[in-house]
Amino acid sequence: MFTHEEKDLLVQRYIKTPLLLDGKKFDLRLYVLVKGFDPMEAYLADEGLARLCTEPYRQPTLANMKNMFMHLTNFSLNKNSENYKAPDENFFDQNDGSKRLLTQLYRTLEEQGHDVAKIKERIADTVKKSVVTMEPYLKHMYHTRVSQDHESSKAFHILGMDILLDKKMNAWLMEVNANPSLNMFLEKDVPPDCGIEPEKILSELDKYVKTKVIAESLRIVTGLGTSEYEGTFEQLLPCDEPDFDRYYIWNRGLELFELMVKQGKASEAVTLFQFSRLARVPEFTRMNQFFKADLEICFKNMQRKHDCQALSLDGFFDAVEYLSKKVYKDEEDFEECLTQFLDAAIPFFEEQQTNTKIQ
Repeated sequence: MFTHEEKDLLVQRYIKTPLLLDGKKFDLRLYVLVKGFDPMEAYLADEGLARLCTEPYRQPTLANMKNMFMHLTNFSLNKNSENYKAPDENFFDQNDGSKRLLTQLYRTLEEQGHDVAKIKERIADTVKKSVVTMEPYLKHMYHTRVSQDHESSKAFHILGMDILLDKKMNAWLMEVNANPSLNMFLEKDVPPDCGIEPEKILSELDKYVKTKVIAESLRIVTGLGTSEYEGTFEQLLPCDEPDFDRYYIWNRGLELFELMVKQGKASEAVTLFQFSRLARVPEFTRMNQFFKADLEICFKNMQRKHDCQALSLDGFFDAVEYLSKKVYKDEEDFEECLTQFLDAAIPFFEEQQTNTKIQ
């Protein structure tokens, strides 16, 4: 019988119709630079990697579903396949390698009649929304690990985002790598304890892409550089698109979290006592006469779900989502429920904080 721990499973949507290249499934490794706060800036490198499987793709069946070289695009797996074709020194002109330049992929897709401008637009949209989703967590980590004052922050990070294109040219986010590999060598795995040192072969393609990413990232962060170096990043955030502010809604959730924790000290969790102060928000008790009871039930449910005594940012966000639906149960749109909940709670706790400082 199959058993598992509660936190051992990850559920993902399977993309049944991936776009194929030479009959093989592939993904894109994109490099994204994020820096600073208020607002957080995000830059997408215009060069990256296209990484192909090493077996022709077939829809999953019981017979082939365990063929990792057919279904998984991970370079760490496919480099060990006998069919893996390493990029050679003339990688700019090579069009049959198992790893290729992103710009080379775009040229191939354009030759096949695909709208590359539309593909780039969808990729940029996926990247922007992914970074915005991470922002409250990154900001909270900075507040609790570094400083409450982030206005002059010099923090930056290079992320590796893995994107899968489907036949309709939708850009699906598969994974965000906090520490993407900047290795420039091909090193095939060998059995442990076999006494053989794995051979390291310099990949000129990896060297070209990754040195450009690092050099340009440092130039952007420091503001230094030479006119000889061509910029390779496009700034995606902050974004002035109409209605894009709505994706920052959980930044307001972080604002409420930090107002509710112990004043004067960067805390990482909300206690039951702090959480119960939501009952003092006039609109909540007016909208729901059972709100006080809902608070205690909600807190205990989140304790069990997150296996904790006090609510971390994740648990707090889950609780706010649950409560906003409870308080505004007649509102069908969840985003509107959440907005109204935060609009009622944040001013109340801001006033409480002001009164505490005056006293």
